[in-house]
Order: sequence, then C-alpha cells, then structure tokens
Amino acid sequence: MEKAAVQNMRNQSWNAEGWKKPPSRICETNWLGTYIWLKNQDTKDAEFRRAAIENSDDPVYGLGYKKARASLKLMPLKTLLQFIKERKEFPSRWAAFFYH
Repeated sequence: MEKAAVQNMRNQSWNAEGWKKPPSRICETNWLGTYIWLKNQDTKDAEFRRAAIENSDDPVYGLGYKKARASLKLMPLKTLLQFIKERKEFPSRWAAFFYH
C-alpha cells in the first residue's frame, strides 16, 4: 500500500502542474518528493529507503536525487519544477539567482 502511495505521489507531482508528460530531469525531482514523504514516515522501512536514496551512486536515483536536492536549496519546489519544465535542466546558482 505504501509503495502505491509513493508511486502515486511521484506521478501526481508533474501532473498537478498540468504537464502532459514529465520533462527530462523530472525523475530526479520525483525522488526528491519521495524522500520528503519518507522523511515524514516514522518507520524503519522509511529510514532504510531514505538511506538507500542518499547513498545510491545510480545516475538517476542517487546522483540525480542529489542534484535535485541541491537545486531545491536554490529555489522553492514549485519554482524549481517550473525551471525544469522550461529549461529541461537543473539550475546553476546564477541561473537560479536571475530566474523570475
């Protein structure tokens, strides 16, 4: 049941913005949403899954998550999603500073 809820949240994150399909880089931000959701769960399973995401060297599910998390420090989530939708990449510090 929890797995279905996480998958649903990941799918809804881009759908809520009215996108017909997720742009490139959205997978990494979906993992960021999953991590945030897991952080609010007080279970050993959630703790294990958070650690797996944090420590993964996978290009998308680990390193991509780390890029998404670093980007979230540069701008709010809604703005980050809009930036990715428009530019199809994560923002640099300068791009985030001058964006809208």
